[in-house]
Amino acid sequence: MEDVKSAFSCYVEVALENMQEIKEPQHLQRSKRINITIPENILHKIDKYVNNTLANLYFY
Repeated sequence: MEDVKSAFSCYVEVALENMQEIKEPQHLQRSKRINITIPENILHKIDKYVNNTLANLYFY
């Protein structure tokens, strides 16, 4: 994860120096909703991972 943050930081720095447009993230246009059943403990682990990952990306 640290490599991803570093790479993104370098990209932003170079893009700003070169006055390049930095596009806003786009939502997935080809997404589908599905219903699945999984154990609750697995769902909690997924939620925790996603929340931590998003927090790290947005508050970097």
